[in-house]
Amino acid sequence: RLPNWLGDLLMARPLLHAGRAAHHEARIAAICTQASSLLVRERVWDAWEAVPPEERRGRGPRQDVALVLPPAFSSAWKLPRGIPQRIGFASEGRSWLLTHALQRPARGEMHLSREYLRCGEPLGARAIPLPALAPVADELREAEAGKRRMGLDGPHVVIAPGAAYGPAKR
Repeated sequence: RLPNWLGDLLMARPLLHAGRAAHHEARIAAICTQASSLLVRERVWDAWEAVPPEERRGRGPRQDVALVLPPAFSSAWKLPRGIPQRIGFASEGRSWLLTHALQRPARGEMHLSREYLRCGEPLGARAIPLPALAPVADELREAEAGKRRMGLDGPHVVIAPGAAYGPAKR
Protein backbone atom coordinates (compact mmCIF):
# COMPACT_ATOMS: atom_id res chain seq x y z
CA ARG A 1 0.00 0.00 0.00
CA LEU A 2 1.71 3.14 -1.24
CA PRO A 3 1.14 6.73 -0.12
CA ASN A 4 -1.51 8.72 -1.97
CA TRP A 5 0.31 12.03 -2.35
CA LEU A 6 2.68 12.32 -5.32
CA GLY A 7 5.58 13.67 -3.26
CA ASP A 8 5.28 10.85 -0.73
CA LEU A 9 4.93 8.35 -3.56
CA LEU A 10 8.23 9.58 -5.01
CA MET A 11 9.80 9.21 -1.55
CA ALA A 12 8.95 5.49 -1.84
CA ARG A 13 11.23 5.06 -4.91
CA PRO A 14 14.21 3.72 -2.91
CA LEU A 15 11.99 1.06 -1.33
CA LEU A 16 10.36 0.14 -4.64
CA HIS A 17 13.70 -0.27 -6.42
CA ALA A 18 15.28 -2.12 -3.48
CA GLY A 19 12.28 -4.45 -3.27
CA ARG A 20 12.41 -5.24 -6.98
CA ALA A 21 16.18 -5.85 -6.81
CA ALA A 22 15.87 -8.12 -3.77
CA HIS A 23 12.89 -10.04 -5.18
CA HIS A 24 13.13 -9.76 -8.95
CA GLU A 25 11.06 -12.96 -9.36
CA ALA A 26 8.19 -11.80 -7.11
CA ARG A 27 4.91 -10.43 -8.40
CA ILE A 28 4.68 -6.95 -6.92
CA ALA A 29 1.35 -5.14 -6.87
CA ALA A 30 1.14 -1.47 -5.97
CA ILE A 31 -2.02 -0.04 -4.48
CA CYS A 32 -2.40 3.73 -4.45
CA THR A 33 -4.83 6.36 -5.66
CA GLN A 34 -2.54 7.51 -8.47
CA ALA A 35 0.39 5.96 -10.25
CA SER A 36 2.76 8.60 -11.50
CA SER A 37 3.86 7.95 -15.07
CA LEU A 38 7.39 8.56 -13.78
CA LEU A 39 7.11 5.46 -11.59
CA VAL A 40 5.08 3.33 -14.01
CA ARG A 41 7.89 3.37 -16.57
CA GLU A 42 10.45 2.32 -13.95
CA ARG A 43 8.78 -1.11 -13.82
CA VAL A 44 9.21 -1.57 -10.10
CA TRP A 45 5.82 -3.26 -9.88
CA ASP A 46 3.96 -5.77 -12.01
CA ALA A 47 0.47 -4.45 -11.34
CA TRP A 48 -0.94 -1.19 -10.16
CA GLU A 49 -4.38 -0.95 -8.63
CA ALA A 50 -6.32 2.16 -7.77
CA VAL A 51 -9.01 0.07 -6.14
CA PRO A 52 -9.38 1.11 -2.50
CA PRO A 53 -8.18 -1.68 -0.20
CA GLU A 54 -11.59 -1.94 1.48
CA GLU A 55 -13.06 -3.08 -1.83
CA ARG A 56 -10.34 -5.73 -2.25
CA ARG A 57 -10.57 -7.26 1.19
CA GLY A 58 -10.45 -11.03 0.91
CA ARG A 59 -10.28 -11.00 -2.90
CA GLY A 60 -7.59 -11.31 -5.52
CA PRO A 61 -4.46 -13.45 -5.78
CA ARG A 62 -2.80 -14.86 -2.69
CA GLN A 63 -0.43 -12.37 -1.12
CA ASP A 64 2.55 -13.38 0.97
CA VAL A 65 3.62 -9.95 2.18
CA ALA A 66 2.04 -6.52 2.54
CA LEU A 67 4.08 -3.37 3.03
CA VAL A 68 1.86 -0.62 4.40
CA LEU A 69 3.57 2.75 3.97
CA PRO A 70 0.81 5.18 4.96
CA PRO A 71 0.85 5.36 8.77
CA ALA A 72 -2.93 5.64 9.08
CA PHE A 73 -4.85 2.99 11.00
CA SER A 74 -7.20 2.50 8.04
CA SER A 75 -4.33 1.52 5.72
CA ALA A 76 -3.54 -1.49 7.91
CA TRP A 77 -7.16 -2.25 8.80
CA LYS A 78 -8.24 -2.50 5.16
CA LEU A 79 -5.62 -5.09 4.18
CA PRO A 80 -7.03 -8.32 2.78
CA ARG A 81 -7.20 -10.95 5.51
CA GLY A 82 -4.74 -13.82 5.72
CA ILE A 83 -1.53 -12.11 4.55
CA PRO A 84 1.22 -13.90 6.56
CA GLN A 85 3.58 -10.88 6.76
CA ARG A 86 2.23 -7.36 7.27
CA ILE A 87 4.92 -4.70 7.66
CA GLY A 88 4.42 -1.04 8.48
CA PHE A 89 4.83 1.69 11.05
CA ALA A 90 3.56 1.26 14.61
CA SER A 91 1.26 4.25 14.67
CA GLU A 92 -2.36 5.11 15.39
CA GLY A 93 -2.82 1.98 17.51
CA ARG A 94 -2.45 -0.39 14.57
CA SER A 95 0.51 -2.48 15.75
CA TRP A 96 -1.73 -5.49 16.43
CA LEU A 97 -2.69 -5.51 12.74
CA LEU A 98 0.96 -5.85 11.67
CA THR A 99 3.39 -8.74 12.06
CA HIS A 100 6.32 -6.30 11.87
CA ALA A 101 5.33 -3.01 13.54
CA LEU A 102 8.30 -0.69 13.04
CA GLN A 103 8.96 2.22 15.35
CA ARG A 104 9.01 5.45 13.39
CA PRO A 105 11.67 8.00 14.36
CA ALA A 106 10.67 11.50 15.43
CA ARG A 107 9.49 13.53 12.45
CA GLY A 108 12.46 15.08 10.69
CA GLU A 109 15.03 12.81 12.34
CA MET A 110 15.21 10.56 9.27
CA HIS A 111 14.41 11.38 5.65
CA LEU A 112 11.05 9.96 4.61
CA SER A 113 12.62 7.95 1.77
CA ARG A 114 14.84 6.21 4.36
CA GLU A 115 11.85 5.57 6.65
CA TYR A 116 10.03 3.85 3.78
CA LEU A 117 13.15 1.85 2.88
CA ARG A 118 13.21 0.52 6.45
CA CYS A 119 9.85 -1.16 5.76
CA GLY A 120 11.59 -3.42 3.23
CA GLU A 121 14.50 -4.38 5.47
CA PRO A 122 12.68 -7.38 7.06
CA LEU A 123 12.44 -8.72 3.49
CA GLY A 124 16.11 -8.18 2.65
CA ALA A 125 15.62 -4.94 0.71
CA ARG A 126 18.71 -2.74 0.85
CA ALA A 127 19.39 0.66 -0.70
CA ILE A 128 20.63 0.55 -4.28
CA PRO A 129 21.57 3.34 -6.71
CA LEU A 130 18.43 4.81 -8.24
CA PRO A 131 18.02 5.52 -11.93
CA ALA A 132 17.67 9.14 -12.99
CA LEU A 133 14.12 10.37 -12.72
CA ALA A 134 13.70 12.12 -16.02
CA PRO A 135 10.67 13.12 -18.08
CA VAL A 136 10.15 11.73 -21.58
CA ALA A 137 9.70 13.84 -24.70
CA ASP A 138 5.89 14.08 -24.44
CA GLU A 139 6.15 15.30 -20.85
CA LEU A 140 8.76 17.89 -21.80
CA ARG A 141 6.51 19.19 -24.60
CA GLU A 142 3.58 19.37 -22.17
CA ALA A 143 5.71 21.32 -19.67
CA GLU A 144 6.84 23.76 -22.36
CA ALA A 145 3.24 24.29 -23.45
CA GLY A 146 2.28 24.95 -19.81
CA LYS A 147 5.06 27.52 -19.45
CA ARG A 148 3.89 29.28 -22.62
CA ARG A 149 0.30 29.40 -21.29
CA MET A 150 1.63 31.09 -18.13
CA GLY A 151 3.70 33.55 -20.13
CA LEU A 152 7.03 32.07 -19.03
CA ASP A 153 9.98 31.61 -21.35
CA GLY A 154 13.46 30.25 -20.87
CA PRO A 155 14.63 27.78 -18.24
CA HIS A 156 13.08 27.85 -14.78
CA VAL A 157 13.87 26.11 -11.53
CA VAL A 158 11.15 25.38 -8.99
CA ILE A 159 12.21 24.97 -5.40
CA ALA A 160 9.89 23.64 -2.74
CA PRO A 161 11.94 23.61 0.47
CA GLY A 162 9.22 22.10 2.61
CA ALA A 163 5.74 20.68 2.71
CA ALA A 164 3.16 19.59 5.22
CA TYR A 165 5.22 17.48 7.62
CA GLY A 166 8.18 18.89 5.70
CA PRO A 167 11.17 18.21 7.97
CA ALA A 168 11.23 14.52 6.96
CA LYS A 169 11.23 15.46 3.26
CA ARG A 170 13.96 18.10 3.13
